[in-house]
Order: sequence, then C-alpha cells, then structure tokens
Amino acid sequence: MPLPPLWNIPIMRLRSLPTAALMAGLLVLAGCDQSPTSSNSGSGSAGGRMMAPAAATMKVADVPNGPKLAYHHWLEYEMPAASVAPRYARARDKCLADTANCVLVNASIDAGDPRNGRPPHAGLTMRVPHDAVAAVEQGIAAPVPGEAPGAIELRSRNTSADDLTTAIQDVDRRLAQLTDYRDRLTALAKRADAKVEDLIKVEQELSNTQSQIETITAQQKHLNEQVATELLTINLAAEPTPETMTGPIGQVWRNAGTVLGQNTAAALHFAIGAVPWLVIAAVAFTLLAVLRQVFRRRRRA
Repeated sequence: MPLPPLWNIPIMRLRSLPTAALMAGLLVLAGCDQSPTSSNSGSGSAGGRMMAPAAATMKVADVPNGPKLAYHHWLEYEMPAASVAPRYARARDKCLADTANCVLVNASIDAGDPRNGRPPHAGLTMRVPHDAVAAVEQGIAAPVPGEAPGAIELRSRNTSADDLTTAIQDVDRRLAQLTDYRDRLTALAKRADAKVEDLIKVEQELSNTQSQIETITAQQKHLNEQVATELLTINLAAEPTPETMTGPIGQVWRNAGTVLGQNTAAALHFAIGAVPWLVIAAVAFTLLAVLRQVFRRRRRA
C-alpha cells in the first residue's frame, strides 16, 4: 500500500504540530526532493545511521528483465541396504562442514527392521548455490566404503520452479517507500524550532517505520536467498531384495503363534460370555414347549 504524501502527515499522524511551522518545513523538504541528491539527504543523520544495514542490503536476485525463480529438486536413489546409513552420514556431515555453501534444512534416517521386512531409508533437504547442485549429486553418487562402483542408482528426478518476481518487486517497492518516508521524518526531527511534544510524536513514528523496514528487509533477504540458491530433497532407499519381497510372508509365519493365541483367546472369551445366554435360551425354549403342549391339549378337548 503506497505511503501517504508527506503533506498529509499533519492530518493523519502529527495533529499537534503547529500548522505554520510544519508547512514551512514541508515546503523546504519538497524543494529539496526535487534535487538529484534528495534520496541521500538523511544518510548522515541519526536515523540514517540507524538504518545503514537496510540501505546496504544486496539484491542478489536483481536481474534486469528476467524472472526470479526459486528451484526445488527431488532426487530418489536406490542402493544396497548397508549403504544407506553411511551415505546419509557422509552427505549430512559434508553439508554441515561447508556452511558457506550448504544449509542443512532437514535430515532424517530410519534404520528399518529386518525382522519385519522393513528396509532402511533416509532423507536430506539442503539449500545450495546454483553452481553447487552438480557437485552435491556427484557426492551422493560416489561409492561409500565397501560398496561396489555403480551400486547406487538414481530412480527418479523432479524439478519445480516458483516464480517470485512479483513478490520481490513488491517488497523492493515497499522498502523504498518506507526508507524515503523515514528520511523525511528524520529531517523533521532535526528542525530547530520543533516543540518537545512534536519531537516525541515524530520519534514514535520513526520507531514504527523502523520496525516495518526491518520486517520487510528480512522478507527481502529470504526471497533473494531462495532465488540465489536451490533446494534439494534427497531420498535414500534400500533396493528391494528377495528377503524384503518375501518379508510379509515371513512376518506372518513368525507371528503365527501370536495370532493363533489371540484368536483362541477371543473365541474362549466369546464362549464364556455366551454361557449365561445359553441357559436363558434353554429356559425360554422349555417354556415355549410346555405352553405349546397345553395349547394343543385344550384344542383337542
């Protein structure tokens, strides 16, 4: 949302400023804004020093006339079960050791359970620069100790791109507007004829603007980081073996005793619970038989 023109400040924000003094100050500022160097007028002020980091923010995604794309790659690898854990540990440790070129977003591993036929698998999510993607893939594909060359196989690859052009342009525009607004407020705060209560209101508005600038600067940094790097999600799975393919059958045989015992217990529980109902049913049938005989005798009589 565009910031209000500065000549609206007395109405919207600084109602208590003397009208004559404020208008005179604004006319002076308006004349300064027409000069080529007006955007740097507050660089030497206290407000300018306070926001020096924001003014020095690097826009790494600033490519003229080009889309700002954030790439995400998904890679699925299969390998011998014994290679999953060491390959996962090697990739994780290498990323943690090179914090300048790799940010480990997520890492998880499941050792599996051979008794239940569940193979091991692991996953890594990391953010790396564009020129480091190929090196990461080569590092994943390199054999681990004790593994034969070519034992690992890339099963699938998927890449998506998120267009952040509009979001980055919007953040840059909002940051420029807020920075200009802050510089104008800083100039008002330096007026020698400003009253104490007016200075308090200006400082409050400066503090609020400063907070907004810091928030938007963080958003700008996050968006630029997404465009300057690429996100890799790597899944490491054990290749299927005869043991894992027949695992469910073996699991059934191993659990046969438990399943049989549970079902027998359930049947016994049902039988014990049905005994009272059997007695009641026998009594009911006996009464029905007696009543039927009595009814027949009366009909014959």
